[in-house]
Amino acid sequence: MGAERRTSSVEGGTAAPALRRAQRVLLFAGVAALALVLLRPISLAELDGRLSAVEASRRKTLTERRLAAASTDLDRRLLQLTAWARGRVPAGASGIAVVPERPITGRRAYLVAYELVPTPAEVTSGEIPPGWLALVQGERRLPGWKVLDESPLGALLAPPP
Repeated sequence: MGAERRTSSVEGGTAAPALRRAQRVLLFAGVAALALVLLRPISLAELDGRLSAVEASRRKTLTERRLAAASTDLDRRLLQLTAWARGRVPAGASGIAVVPERPITGRRAYLVAYELVPTPAEVTSGEIPPGWLALVQGERRLPGWKVLDESPLGALLAPPP
């Protein structure tokens, strides 16, 4: 007796036609939903406004679009500083301690740390973990720390040797 070869559903077994049918149904549902959104009656003024918004955002960088979407109750200058610092963090940095001009907590601190992903970051006004860089908002500098890069909004600092 020869060995029988089993086929998986991906290779054309019994479940393959059902899978293809489900994919077609999902594709049709997606196209129908898109058609409903696109074909609903809208005024020419609304259409012109939407097209203008798309055109304006197309010219912006990813960083500019992310900052534009940030909540208005946040410190926009601090978010701009973190966006600036994101591309200047040396490879292999252990982490970044963000030192804002005014203390922030909760959702605001989370968003600032999120801007620096994948480098670990935390907002602090006190002690900085050993080996971490400091991102200091404003003109204040930490005594003994080396300035790696500066912007009008603040500076990225390395710990003293």
